[in-house]
This record gives sequence, C-alpha cells and structure tokens, in this order.
Amino acid sequence: MTSKEASKEQNPLIYYSIILITIGIIAYNWLRKIDKAILMHDLIVIGLALLAMLWLLAIIIFSVRGYMLQYSGSKIMFKILIHLANLIIVATFIYRLTLKIVFDYSFMIHGMLAIILILYYNFAFHKSLFEKKEERKKYQQQIELEQKEVKKFTQLNLNSMSLDELHSTKEELETKVFLRTSSNLSRLQIKNLLIEIDAVIEQKNAGKELKYLREQKEKEKQELENIQKEKRNALMDKESKKAERIYDLTHTDDNVILSNRLTKEEKKILKGEGFKQVNEYCAHKKRVITALIKPVLNHSPTHTFLVWSVKQILKDFNVENILAHDTRDADITFKHSNRRYAIEIETGNLLKKQKQLEQKVKYLNKQYPNRWIFVVSNRNLQAKYNKYGVSTQRNRVSEILQKMLENIHPPKLGVKTKSTTKKLSKKSLK
Repeated sequence: MTSKEASKEQNPLIYYSIILITIGIIAYNWLRKIDKAILMHDLIVIGLALLAMLWLLAIIIFSVRGYMLQYSGSKIMFKILIHLANLIIVATFIYRLTLKIVFDYSFMIHGMLAIILILYYNFAFHKSLFEKKEERKKYQQQIELEQKEVKKFTQLNLNSMSLDELHSTKEELETKVFLRTSSNLSRLQIKNLLIEIDAVIEQKNAGKELKYLREQKEKEKQELENIQKEKRNALMDKESKKAERIYDLTHTDDNVILSNRLTKEEKKILKGEGFKQVNEYCAHKKRVITALIKPVLNHSPTHTFLVWSVKQILKDFNVENILAHDTRDADITFKHSNRRYAIEIETGNLLKKQKQLEQKVKYLNKQYPNRWIFVVSNRNLQAKYNKYGVSTQRNRVSEILQKMLENIHPPKLGVKTKSTTKKLSKKSLK
C-alpha cells in the first residue's frame, strides 16, 4: 500500500476537501472570465425552459386525471393552468412590444399566437354574454309557463276527477317548485287548492269503500252459487259419468289403446264395448306390448294392431299425409317427395283367396309401381308373400322402409316371374 492510499484511509475528509477546493478554484476562475450579462441571460432562458416544461407536464397530468379518470378537481386545475399559460403568452408579447428588440422569427410566432389567443378570448367573452342573455330569456319563459300551470291547477274541476288523477295532481303540486308567481296566483292559493284536493280525496275514498263492500257482498253471493253448482255437479248420476267416460275412451282414430295408460275400471269399460286385450310385438317399439284393440270391419285384432304399429313408425320418417284405408286401396298409404307409397298388412287370410290376392298385387303395382311392400304378421308368411312382392316381418319394417325411400330408381316389383321376385326380396332384406 502506497503512502497516498494510507493517508486517504487515515484522513478521508482531507482528501475530499482538497477535491472541493480544486473545483471551487476552477469555478471561480471561470466566473471571472465569463460575461455576467450572458450568463444571467442563459440562466434565465434555462429557467424559463424548465418552467415551461414543468407547466406543460402539469397540464398533461391534470388533463388525464380530469377527462380520462373523471376527477372534477383536476378538470378545474387543468382549465386554470391553460388560462394562465394563455395569459402569460399574451402578457409577455405585450412586454416584448415595449422593448427595443430586433423582430426575429420567434417574435413573429409569439405575436401570431398572442393574436389568436386574443381573438379566441374575445369570441368566448361575447359568446358567454350571448348565452347568459339566452338563459335569462329562458328563465323568463319558464316563469311565464309556471304561472300558466298555476292558473291551470286553479281551474280544475276536482269533483269530476278520479282518485288517481287527484293523487297525481296533488303530488305534482307538492313537488313542483315555482320560482316566481304573480300576485293573483300566490302560494297561498296553491295551499288552499291542496286542502281542497285532500277533502275531495277523502270524500271519494269513503265512496270507494262503500263500493268495495257492495262488490264483496256480490262476490260472496257468486261464490255461494258456485258452491251450490259444484254440489249439483258432484251429485250427477254415476251412469251419466260412465257413459261420458266410455265415449272418451272408445272414440279413437286407430281403435288401439295401450294397456299401461288405463286403470282397471277403464279396461273393464273398454272390454264391455268390444275391445280385446292382446299381447303383440310392436314394430315401432320392437318389443311385445299389451293393448286393448277393437278390430276394424272383418279384420283380426293382429291386423288392426299392425296397422297402428306401422303408422307409429311412419311418424318417425320424413313423410306426410299418412292414411289408413278400409277399402280396396292398400291398408296404409303415405306421401314422400311428392310420390305416393303404400304398405299392405297381411296376416295370411289373403293367401286363401288366390284370385283376390293377384288382383290386389296388380292394383298395387299399377298405383304404386316399385313403391309398396307387404308387412306380414309372422315370419312363416314372409316366404309365401315374397312370390308377389317385397315383404318383411314386423321387426324389420323400419329398415325396409328406409331402403325403399332412399332408393331413387328401385327395381320393378310384380308377379311376372318367380326368379325376379325372389331376387328383389333378397336384395331388399340385405
């Protein structure tokens, strides 16, 4: 360690004192040599520049707080700073006019800015005077309007007004504050009018209460009549009710009623009206269900049930105009893509009538070419009916219908040859 470093560690204040004295001597020699007027001018310019920057920063801060953060005090401070800045600009320009200085660019810019500010404040001053004049005019108009309103209230026929209108008028009179009133339309008159309104309201309330009591009496009378009517209805003959229930149960479109929706008494009523309880495999639900069925014409319960079951399937397809027929036409017909389709339900009875069966098939081929199928009641009948057209068991009705409706150019169906019908039936059941 050198002697200089050792002395620095032992006497650190002496070391710093030497540095400060050196800096002071240099600054003193610089101040002696420099022109004091130039230095003062530069310091003033620097000070004014710093002051202007601080002023601009304060304006920005107060504008953000006032107009973005919605502080009312900051808005006021922002306006004060702006006006003071404008005043300083104009005042300094006037001061510069009094001095004998050279007209440079800064002076011209300063002058233009000062003239613009003077013109702005002149415009703002006259605008303020005009607005105050307009406010006084509106104020006078408001007074005249209020005087008219007071006069309107004093001319009201209180007895002809309803309670709601009276309360509304009273509330309006109590809450309205009249800035001025003429001598003949004083506040005393308004007070007297309020007293008169209260008296009319009290009178009408008494009449309303009397009316309410009369209405209550009439209502109680009507309720008594209703109770007596209910008692008479409760004492209706049981046979009449039974006949009405029978009508409601038996008047169905399909003559098929699911058993799980019926009570024991309802089942008994239906059986007495010719309905038969059966357990049948439902082509729609694909399980055996119990139902009460009233056969249509000379058809069997199974045939009637199958017609109902297939119609339930058709409701799941995009088809329309589903009809069940008891005439020469197919058992079920429907419409899809502007074309008519048919379904023939068979339980085996038609096989015993060969000629009638062939006529039926011929009719279906003519009316619904390639757009009809047999639905047989059991699988043993499928092979026999395949000789005449496409047939399916009840458990595959949905699949066959889907293929028939999707097939845009289906193969021709008919009874021309055994090989053709056999090929069609196999293809349709794949």
